[in-house]
Amino acid sequence: MSPRSVNKQSSRARLITCILAAGKAGPVVAALKDECGVTRATMHKARGIGRSTLRTLAQPSEKEILNVVAEPGEADALFAWLYDRAQVGTPHGGIMYMQKLESALPFMLPDLPEEEG
Repeated sequence: MSPRSVNKQSSRARLITCILAAGKAGPVVAALKDECGVTRATMHKARGIGRSTLRTLAQPSEKEILNVVAEPGEADALFAWLYDRAQVGTPHGGIMYMQKLESALPFMLPDLPEEEG
């Protein structure tokens, strides 16, 4: 497969971004691989300040950002799965959005034995 055809095929990919409460993204990433076979996911932490009112000061909060690359035929189903699994619909569950990517390359993990511990 030529690099040109890989880019053309992958340009239709979607990026699903979830902004979740601290501690929620790790189990979701593991479930993505184990249950859905998704290997193009990454997470990182972020910190911000919430809304303040006249009576309260803004409180800093820690969040986790989960990014998942999905093929167009799988993107809507994966979005719904993530919404349920990450409990985004619950109070303070977080937010999600999906956008088109200009390009994305496949990522395959090598077959390694399970780690003990």
